[in-house]
Amino acid sequence: MALLLLAICIVFIFFRIADRPDIDWKNKFQFEEKHSSGYWLFSEMIKDRYGANSVELKKSDNFDYLDSIDDQTLLIFPSTRLYIDDDMSVQLYEFLEKGNEALFLSRFHSYNSDSLPVIDFISRFDSIMEFRWNDSEPFTAKYFWGGLKKATKISWRGLDESYSVDISSMKDEMLMRDSFPIVRSYMISEGKYVVHTLPELFANINSLQPFYEYNFNKTLSLFDSENVILHETERSNIYAGTNEKSPLKYVLSQPALRNAYYLLLITSLLYVLFSSKRKQRIIPTLVTNKNTSLEYVNTMSELFQMQNQNTKLIPHMEKVFLKKMQSRYFLDPKADNFADVLSKKSRVDKKLIDKILLQFTNASKYEFSDEQLFRLYNDIKQFYNNCK
Repeated sequence: MALLLLAICIVFIFFRIADRPDIDWKNKFQFEEKHSSGYWLFSEMIKDRYGANSVELKKSDNFDYLDSIDDQTLLIFPSTRLYIDDDMSVQLYEFLEKGNEALFLSRFHSYNSDSLPVIDFISRFDSIMEFRWNDSEPFTAKYFWGGLKKATKISWRGLDESYSVDISSMKDEMLMRDSFPIVRSYMISEGKYVVHTLPELFANINSLQPFYEYNFNKTLSLFDSENVILHETERSNIYAGTNEKSPLKYVLSQPALRNAYYLLLITSLLYVLFSSKRKQRIIPTLVTNKNTSLEYVNTMSELFQMQNQNTKLIPHMEKVFLKKMQSRYFLDPKADNFADVLSKKSRVDKKLIDKILLQFTNASKYEFSDEQLFRLYNDIKQFYNNCK
C-alpha cells in the first residue's frame, strides 16, 4: 500500500493534465519555419522591403561565403546563442571592413576577436517589458513562449559595457525602460555591426502584438544596404557538438517525454540503491552440538549403578587413570617400579598412589560397595589435584 501511494505521488509530481495547443516551439528563429517560434513572417517582410531577388537564404555553420561578397549587403543572423570561432570572427570583420552591415539577433554572443566588440550582458526578470527607440514613444512587449494564453516570465538580457572597440563608434539604439540597452550599433571600419539581444521580438508569435511592424521598421532603418543574406545554421545553435535531431534532444523537448525520462532515471537509481545489497538465502538457526561423550559416560554410570555392578566400573576407571599417566609422564604401567617413578614425576605421595593401585587390584577379588567406590573416586580426584 505504501509503495502504491509513493508511485501515485511521483506521477502527480512529474505529470500534470493540461490543454496544450498543437504548436511547435522547438525550431527557434528559422526563416522557413511557420510555427510560433519561427522567423517566416520576418523573412517575408524582408523580401517585401528589399525585393525577393535581393534576399538570399544561406544555411551554413561557417562564414566562408562572405569572402565573395563585396559591399552593400546586410547579414542577418538570428540564434538563441551565438558562439563564433576565431576563423568566423576574422571573416566577419573582413566582411564589415568592405562596407557591409550585420545584424546579430541573439541573447548571448561569444567570440574571440581584437576587432569585434566584446560585450558584457545584464538581465532583468519579468513577463512584460517597456521599450523605447531613440527619439520615439515607448511601447510595451509581452513574452509569449510555450503557450498563447498567458505571458511567460523570462530573464530579459540587455547590453552592458563593450570592450575591444572604439567607444565613440558605439550607439545605443533601443532601451528597456530607459535603464539598459537591448539594441546597440558599432561602426567597424566602413561597415556597421548591430547587436539585438531579444530575437523573440521578431518571432511569428509576436506578430499578434501591435509593436511588431513598428519594431521591424525601426530595426531595419538602421541599415543602408541593398542586398540581404539571411544566415541560418544547419544546427539551431552554432556551438560545436549540437545536434538538434538527436533522439535525446527530441525527448527532452517534449514535456511528457521529458518527465517520463526523468522518472525512468529516478526509478532506475532507486532500484540500483535497494537491490545493491548482497542477496543470500536465510541462514537457518544451528542447533548446539551436544557432548555425546558425557552423555555416554552418564548413561553407563547409571546403568552400572542400577545393576549394582560397581566391580565392572572399576576396570574402566583403572584404564582411564593408567592411560593418562602413560601419555602425561611417558610411563609403562606394567613396570615394577611404576609407583615409585610416578610419585617422583607427579610429586604426589607414594602412599596415595599405592592406595589407588591396591584398590584397582582388589576390585577383581571381591565386590565393591558404594562407599568403597566413592573413596576410590576421591583418591583419584586428590591425585589429579596435586599432581604436577
